[in-house]
This record gives sequence, structure tokens and C-alpha cells, in this order.
Amino acid sequence: MSKKQQENLSKNGAANSFTEKDKNETKKADKTAKQITEEIKNLVNGLNELKIPGKKIIHINKLKFSSIYSRLKKKTDYFEDYDEYTKHEGRGFEPDGGVLLLIDENENETNFTEWEPVFCCEMKRQGKKENKDKNNCGNAIERGSKNIQGFEDACRGGEIFPYILFGWGYDFQKEYMHGKMSPMNHGGGYNKELLMNGHDGVMRATIYTKEEKWTECEMLEKSLCMVKNVMRYYKNKKTASNTPIKWIKNIFRK
Repeated sequence: MSKKQQENLSKNGAANSFTEKDKNETKKADKTAKQITEEIKNLVNGLNELKIPGKKIIHINKLKFSSIYSRLKKKTDYFEDYDEYTKHEGRGFEPDGGVLLLIDENENETNFTEWEPVFCCEMKRQGKKENKDKNNCGNAIERGSKNIQGFEDACRGGEIFPYILFGWGYDFQKEYMHGKMSPMNHGGGYNKELLMNGHDGVMRATIYTKEEKWTECEMLEKSLCMVKNVMRYYKNKKTASNTPIKWIKNIFRK
């Protein structure tokens, strides 16, 4: 990028003003998201009350398009519309914290066939107080939106959307950020769990925001709460396949 282009970006409030220290802090945040996801996997796999016989949870960094395509063929009637996923061998989406999947206990992390989505976590920073008059602190939210769309396809055909984005930074206090975030969860709002699909069938992301950096304890508490609900959902669904009347009653209790 030329000096003139950089100057133009600065005038338009679009220059990335993160220092090297800021960038290192963001990398640490990404690492924290991955650590949280790994810890949740270990915790849930060790809880008998949440275990599903014959199943286990795995933690992977990348969910490949080919794997999403295979699932879509089984879960929906419109798999022919997803042919583009077959043209990019080895490609996929890699959220900050990785992805938790529920697979058969006899399969491994690199060679699994049947799977269900359990959890996807990201932490995105946008803006800092020192640059409060500029809308110029990166495109973290746009990157988050890309991964949300990828995970939506991974969850298509189900009733839950177990995705959490922890947003932090001064920009989340600004009105213009709502214009960026509102489409990400289809107007569902923020700072509340939106695990179950709405009555309109739309999947909505769970987005928590604040100015200060999220602590590991805060992230773990909210994430573990969601994952416990996810596992209860799958356990109820498995029970329902054997006792349809009970499942119908559970639906009406929601």
C-alpha cells in the first residue's frame, strides 16, 4: 500500500491503529479462546450426566468444507446447492477457539463420518479508547461474521446454533457498531444466550460485548453453560427417538 493510500485511509477513519502490543494482546485472546474450548471438551467428556453412550466430543481447529458438505447431504434436501464446497480440497473455516463436535467414540479427530455440532467460540477485539473518534480499529467483526456463516451451514438441519462471539473493545460502545452486528444474529440482540433456533427457524449467534477484555473465567462460565444445554438437547433427542410421546411433551414445555 502506498503512503498516499495510507493517508487516505487515515482521513476516512479506516486505518488500523493497533500497535504491536495490541496485536500481541489479540493473539493472546485467540489463544485463550482455544484453551477455553479445549477445557470445555475435557470437562464435558468427564461428566457422566452429560455423556451420550457410544459418543465423545472432539476439538478441531478447522472444520473442512468437505465435511460440512457430507453432513448437508444427509441433513437437508438441498445438498445440490452446495456444490461449491466440493471444489476446495482441504479448505474450511477456522474460528479462534476451534470447533467441538460430537462423534462416534470409535472414530478419531482426523477420520470421522457422522458428527453433530457442539460448540464454536471466538473472541474479537475492535477499537480502543485512545482512538475513540475513529471507526478504524480493524475488521474483527467482519471476520467473525464470515465464520458465523460457515458454522450456520455446519448446523443446518438442526434446532440449535451453539456459537458464541465474545466481543471487546471501545468500538462496541458506539452506535455504528450495531449496524455491523445486527445482521450477524438477524436482529436477535446481544448479551444473552440464543442457542435454540427461533420460531422462524433462523439460527442466531450468541454475541456478548463489553469494552474490557473478557477474562478466562467469564468466558468459561458462559461457554460451559451453553455446552451443557447442547448436550442435554442431544440426550433428550436421543431419548425421544425411542419415546416419541415424551419428546412431544418436551417440545411443548419449551
